[in-house]
Amino acid sequence: MHEMNESQSTGVILVSIQTPGASEAENEASLLELEKLNVTLGYQVYGKFTQKKAGYGSPTVLGEGKLQEIAETLFALNQQGKRVHHLVFDRELSPLQSRNVESIINEALGELDAGFEVEATDRTGIIIDIFSRHARTRQARLQIEIARLKYISPRLRDKMEVNGDRQAGGVGGKGAGETQMELKRRHLRDRLADLRRELEDLEIENDNRRQKREAQSVALVGYTNAGKSSLMKGLTGGDIYVADKLFATLDVTTRQMEPPVIPTVLITDTVGFVQYLPHDLVASFKSTLSEVHLSDFLLHVVDGSDSQFVKHIETTEIVLKEMKVEISQMQLVFNKIDKMDFTQLAKIKEDYPQAWFVSALNSESILHVREKLVQFFEARQTIISVFIPFSESKILGDIRKKASILSESYNENGTQAEILVKPPDLNRLKSLYPQIKFVEKKN
Repeated sequence: MHEMNESQSTGVILVSIQTPGASEAENEASLLELEKLNVTLGYQVYGKFTQKKAGYGSPTVLGEGKLQEIAETLFALNQQGKRVHHLVFDRELSPLQSRNVESIINEALGELDAGFEVEATDRTGIIIDIFSRHARTRQARLQIEIARLKYISPRLRDKMEVNGDRQAGGVGGKGAGETQMELKRRHLRDRLADLRRELEDLEIENDNRRQKREAQSVALVGYTNAGKSSLMKGLTGGDIYVADKLFATLDVTTRQMEPPVIPTVLITDTVGFVQYLPHDLVASFKSTLSEVHLSDFLLHVVDGSDSQFVKHIETTEIVLKEMKVEISQMQLVFNKIDKMDFTQLAKIKEDYPQAWFVSALNSESILHVREKLVQFFEARQTIISVFIPFSESKILGDIRKKASILSESYNENGTQAEILVKPPDLNRLKSLYPQIKFVEKKN
C-alpha cells in the first residue's frame, strides 16, 4: 500500500509492517497515530508504506522490492521540491536494521543521482523526541534524558562504525577511531550515572513531600489525547494547558478541586500513554507516576469517540500493571460523549455499565464527576460526635481543617458537633487531643 500527500513542506515517510495478527483497520489506526506523533513535532507526512509480513524480524525489515519502491518515491518527491529527511517505522528498529535500511535506500538514491540521503528512525525515537521537547520540570527532563541516552547509545556507536570513525591501526590494532569510540562510551556512561544520581536525589525529595501531604487525591490516567487535561481544568478551574495533539502535556500537574471540600481533594493529571510506549520511558517515568500509586482514587479517562478506544483501554491497563498499580481502585470514564452519536453511546453504555460518561467541555458533566468524587471520599469517612468545651475552643479550628462539620449546637459548657472525618485524620486528632472524647456514630 502506498499513499501520497500533496502538501509542500519538509517531511517524512511512514513505514509499517502489517502482521498476520493485526487487521487492516488496526494497522491503519496505528499509522494514523504515528502520523499524529510526527505532526506533533511539526513534520509533514508525505507518504505511507505498508507491507504484509510475519513481523519486524528481518534484517532489512522490508523486502528489497519495497525498499526500491520507497527510494523511487523519495526521488520523485524531491523532484517536486518535497525533501524527505527520515523514514519513520511504526515499531522500534534495532541499530542493525536502521543501518541496513539506510544503506539500501541511500544506495538506490545514489544510483538515481538523487543528491541526498535519508535516515531511518522509528516510533520510539519520535516519542522520545516529543518528550524531550515538551518536558518542563527538572524531574521530567532528567527522566527523558536518561531514556534518550539509552536509546541513542547503541545507535551512535553503530553510526560511528559505519561512518569509518572506528579505524584499526597501531600496536594491537588500536587506532584513533577506536580511542574515540571508547571516549564516547565512557562519556555516555558517566553522563547516565550523573543523571541517575541527580534524579534519585530529586525523587527522594519529591516522595518525602508527597508522603507528608494529607489531602485526599485523585489521579487522572489514560491514553494520550483522551481529554484528561480538559477534565482536570473543569474540576479545578486551574490554568491548565489543553491542546488537541498527542503528548500536549508531560509533566505531572496537581491542583485542588474547586469548589474546595474538607478534607481537601487534589486532582493530578499524569502523562498520557500510547501504543508501544518505549520501555525505557515507562521505567524512567515510574517515579513521576508514583502520584498514581499514592492516589486514593484513579480516573481512567477514555476518548469514547475514538474507534480504537478498546485498544487504548488495553494499552493503559498494560502500562499500569507494568507499574504494579492496583486496577481495582480505578473508575472508567468515557469522555467526549458530545462527539458520539446515540447508537455509539448506547452500545458503549451497554458494554461498560459501570463507567461514567462525560464531556469535559460541559459544566453539567464536570459537576456530575465532582459529585461522584465527593461521594466516594465521604463513603470512606466516619461520622463522629465530639464535644468541645469553650475553654478548649481552639481545638475546633484544628478539627475544621481535618474534617467536614455536619452540625453544631451549643450549650453553656461548649460546642457539640458532628463531623465527617477520614480515619487517619481522626487518629491524628485523638493523639493531639487525648482529653477530648471522639465517639463514632453507627450508621
